[in-house]
Amino acid sequence: MLRKSGLNSLMHKAEREGLDRTTAKGQLKRHLDDLWAKNQTADNIKVYGENIFVFDGRVLITLYPLPKRFRKHLNL
Repeated sequence: MLRKSGLNSLMHKAEREGLDRTTAKGQLKRHLDDLWAKNQTADNIKVYGENIFVFDGRVLITLYPLPKRFRKHLNL
């Protein structure tokens, strides 16, 4: 479990360095597009580490674990 300060740091790294939904490809892109469609207020989705970050502006809406089937393709 992450502390608030750890999550805050991870969230900022995801914003800056994460894989953007619009640049993802294949099944990962379809998965991220599905999450984006389900989160109507989301305007930005990033993959960073083993997590998917869903943002509304600079506010983190939710955090999902990245499904294992996608992890092998991301050089984690």
